Amino acid sequence: RVRACNSIGCSAYTTEATVLGNRNEQLLKGIAVYPNPSSGIFKVNVDNGQQGNITLRVTDALGRVVATETLVKGAAALQHQLDLSKLSTGVYQLHLDLPNGTAVTRLMKQ
Repeated sequence: RVRACNSIGCSAYTTEATVLGNRNEQLLKGIAVYPNPSSGIFKVNVDNGQQGNITLRVTDALGRVVATETLVKGAAALQHQLDLSKLSTGVYQLHLDLPNGTAVTRLMKQ
């Protein structure tokens, strides 16, 4: 539980939440992103048995969305080339919005 305090006083405590730390690992099963690090061209393979829309969102260190793509995955494995060559060198987060949740992995652009 968390509450915020300042010179005026304190807020009420937030409600309790349960965080499942391995949820991201479960969602990443069957997903490969390579090469990593890369000069900007990443291959994204999704072979997890799910079907439907998959949105790829890339965020920078400040959490700003710097690239987004929506793909449709059928029964077969999805293979996609993600071109980040126009972005600056650095560390980014790839958010894969899947039908059953969002998986996050780190990308390093050289």
